[in-house]
Amino acid sequence: MKIEMRLGVISLLCKVFLCGLAEESPCTPGLESELLVFKVHRDHLYKGTTLGRVNFKTCNGRTRILFQSADNRFDVDMDGTVTLKRSLTFHEGYEVFSVHAWDANGKKHTVSIRVEFVHHRKGHHVDTAMNISSPQNETGQDPHAVRAQTWTFEE
Repeated sequence: MKIEMRLGVISLLCKVFLCGLAEESPCTPGLESELLVFKVHRDHLYKGTTLGRVNFKTCNGRTRILFQSADNRFDVDMDGTVTLKRSLTFHEGYEVFSVHAWDANGKKHTVSIRVEFVHHRKGHHVDTAMNISSPQNETGQDPHAVRAQTWTFEE
């Protein structure tokens, strides 16, 4: 009787343990967003101005990633900080460029960045995060949804 009970407890623990493992998904390296919007309150920005940060999930604890800007006016440090390499004036109110990063397996990941000039109104709060909606699956989440983050910087 004791042996049967112990086997039953062991069997139950194995089922709970295995189900718990099955529910966890493995870490997938990549960018946290596919689109970033950095909002600035000046139509002219100077060399060295920090615009925001690109976040990359490595799954292995690394905090320094090789990033490459597709636009030579922008620099991206190994921690993901995006800065201006030279002064920039917004003639159309925004600039768009891409940043690339590579995971440990050599897979290239790309994020689009939009730097927008917005007129700052006194007492007006600008949201610092937004989501772009897309169709959802049966769980209410779309694993392929385009996610966006908005950053607002004031000097």
